Amino acid sequence: MKFPEHCGIIVAALLGALHGSGPDAACQERGMQDFGYIKESDGWLTSENASGLLSLPVRSTSFIEASFRKDNGGFVNYSGSDDSFDFGLQTESYCRLDRRVALYGNISYDFFQGKNMTGSVFADPYYNPTEIVESDPEMKGKKQKETYHLEGGFGAALTSRLDIGGKISYTSLNYAKMKDLRHVNSLMDMTVTAGLRYRIGTKVFLGLDYLYRRSVEAVRFQQSGEGGRNYYSLVSFGAFYGMEEVFNGESGYTSSNSQPMFNRFHGGALQVDFPLSRRVDWFHELGFRDRAGYYGEKSSKTITFTEHQGQEYAYRTGIYVRKSGEMHKIGLEARYEVLTNSENVYKMSSGSSDGNSTVQYFGSNEVLSRDMLHAELAYTGFLGLKDFMPAWTVNAVAGYSSMSRFVSIYPFYRNNSAHLVLCSIRGGRNFMVKKSMYSVELEGGYGTGWGIMADDGTYTAVSDSQEEPDGNTVFLEREFEYLTAGRLMAGAGVRYSRLFGKGIRGYAGLKAGYVYGHGTRYIGNTAFTGTVTVGCSF
Repeated sequence: MKFPEHCGIIVAALLGALHGSGPDAACQERGMQDFGYIKESDGWLTSENASGLLSLPVRSTSFIEASFRKDNGGFVNYSGSDDSFDFGLQTESYCRLDRRVALYGNISYDFFQGKNMTGSVFADPYYNPTEIVESDPEMKGKKQKETYHLEGGFGAALTSRLDIGGKISYTSLNYAKMKDLRHVNSLMDMTVTAGLRYRIGTKVFLGLDYLYRRSVEAVRFQQSGEGGRNYYSLVSFGAFYGMEEVFNGESGYTSSNSQPMFNRFHGGALQVDFPLSRRVDWFHELGFRDRAGYYGEKSSKTITFTEHQGQEYAYRTGIYVRKSGEMHKIGLEARYEVLTNSENVYKMSSGSSDGNSTVQYFGSNEVLSRDMLHAELAYTGFLGLKDFMPAWTVNAVAGYSSMSRFVSIYPFYRNNSAHLVLCSIRGGRNFMVKKSMYSVELEGGYGTGWGIMADDGTYTAVSDSQEEPDGNTVFLEREFEYLTAGRLMAGAGVRYSRLFGKGIRGYAGLKAGYVYGHGTRYIGNTAFTGTVTVGCSF
C-alpha cells in the first residue's frame, strides 16, 4: 500500500521523537517508566490541541509493541465473529527536544481475520447513517481487515506565555469478505488540527484549536460463485428497516462499481486548565464538530443516493490530585451526536446530447433521525510512584451508552432505542526484583441494559396495496440483545519486564478476558479473549 506524500510529515515527527529518546536525550540513567501513566498524568497529553504537548513531564517516553489476540464465543454483535484473531504492531512516542519544542508520533498496523461473519458491509456500522447488510443471515464467510495508522504532532513555545501546535492523523483500511456476495472496501480517514495555548498568570492555561476531518470509505460488490443465483442485500436506513436490493453488478447501492461513503467534519475545542490548590489541577475540554456527507457519487451522470448531516458535542474533564508518591485522577467524559439522513428522489434521463444518461433530482425524504450518547465517570489511582512507575494501579469506571433511531419510510416508521450501563473495576500490582519487574492485574465488571427493539407504526391509514418496508428481524434481534443484555465480565493478566540499562525495558505479557451474557436467546452467552504481548519501552 502506498501512503500519500503528506504522511511523510507524520513519519518525520515520529522519527524525530524516537531520535529524541536515544542516548542524547537519556543523558542520565533511568529506571522503569510506565508509558500509560505518563500519558494519563496530564489532560493536555491526550487533548486534540497539540500545543499542550509542552506539558510533557519527562524528557521522552516511547514503546514498540507486537500483540496477538484470539477471540472465541458467540456473545458478539450481529456484525462480529465468534472465531477471530487480531495481530497488531505499534510504536508510540512523546519527546521534548528542548524547553520550547515537544513532539508526538504514533505508527500502527493491525490485521484482523474473522470466521462466520455476515451483517454490515461497512468497517464500522455505527459510524455511517446508511447501512447495507446481507438479507440472508446464513450467508456467513471469512472477512479480513487491514488497518494502517500514522499520526504526528508538535507543540512549540512562541513566547513565555503563548504555545502553538498541530497534529495530523491518517488511517488507511482495507476490508473484504471472502464469500459471495463479496464486498471490497477501502477507507481513507484524515484529521488535521491546529491550536494554541495561552498562559494567564503562573498556572492558568486557555487553549483553542480547529479541527478538520475527511473520510471516504469506498465499497464495491462482486460475485465469484454460481452465476445463476441471486444475492439480496438490505439497504437499511436504521434498525434494519429499508429496502431490499438484488445484486446485478451494474447499478444500485450494491454496484460492482466503487461507491463512496463520504464524511466531512469541521469543528474545534476549547480547553481550560487551572489549579484548585498547590497539588490539585482541573482540566476541561469542550468540543464541537459539524458533519456532512453522502453515499454515492456526485456528478451529473452518477447517483448520490443519500445525504446526511449532523453535529457532535464532547466534554472531557479531569481533576488531578498529586501527592508524594501517588496521583489520583477523577475524570468525566461525555459525547453526544445527533444525525439526520435523507434519501434523494431522482430519475435517470437519456436525453443528453452525447447519448449518456444524466440524473435529475426532485428533492429528498428524511429517512433517519439518530441520537447517540456515551458518558463515563472514572477514578484512577497511581500509588507508590517512583520514577514514573506506580506500584499499584486502581481504576473504577461507571459508563452509560444509548442510541435512539427513528426511521421514516412514509407512511411507515420504526422507533428503536437501546441503553446500556456498564460498571467495572481493575487493579494492578508491580513487584520490583532487582532489574526485573513482575506485574499482575485483575478486573471485573457488570452491565445491564434496556430499550425498545422495534416500535413500528404508520402516520396514516394504509391501504392493502401499500407494502411495508423490507427488514431483517434476525439481525435486529441479535443487535438489540447484544446492546442490552445483562453481562458479567472478568479478566486477569500477568507481565514480566526486564531493565537492560539507560531506561530500556523489554517486556512480555499474557492477558485473558471472559464475558458471560445472562439470558441470551439470539446470540451466544459467552465470549473469551486471550492476548499475548511483547514489546520494548525506552
